[in-house]
Amino acid sequence: MKTMLTIAAISGAIAFAGHVLAQENAPADPAEDPILRMNTAANTYAIESASRLLEPGDVLRLLVVVQQKALAANCDGFEVDHERYRTVMNSIMGELQELTEPEQNNLPVDVAMHALGIATGGQLAVAAYDQDAYCARGQVVKAELAEDSEGRLTVLVME
Repeated sequence: MKTMLTIAAISGAIAFAGHVLAQENAPADPAEDPILRMNTAANTYAIESASRLLEPGDVLRLLVVVQQKALAANCDGFEVDHERYRTVMNSIMGELQELTEPEQNNLPVDVAMHALGIATGGQLAVAAYDQDAYCARGQVVKAELAEDSEGRLTVLVME
């Protein structure tokens, strides 16, 4: 239950995800905030792709991981803990990895990683649009991640 509350809190940082899931294929309103439009565009595609293979909670977890990696790539004071990253990604992708035999091409994992790449590109675009605002929002995300006592979301070094 606490993990779901943490996901709910973090989803505030990616609030567009719920909107995207509810408004599938709705055109973006040009009057909307450009950051919201960029997030919506990239994540609509990523969510549609990953949702065919992952549970909704895991899709959101994937988006939370992407946001953390983008923060680490763009903002001072953020660093990815690679061991945590492996642990979280393995928990998201674990069932997909089991769908094929060792040394076979694992198309489900490839599709999920493609969704991760799409979402990453979107986050990098948002960060490039207004890096100061993106990094300032990162402090809020980091504070929200402090509630992740089970380690199901956090891939950042938390000091």
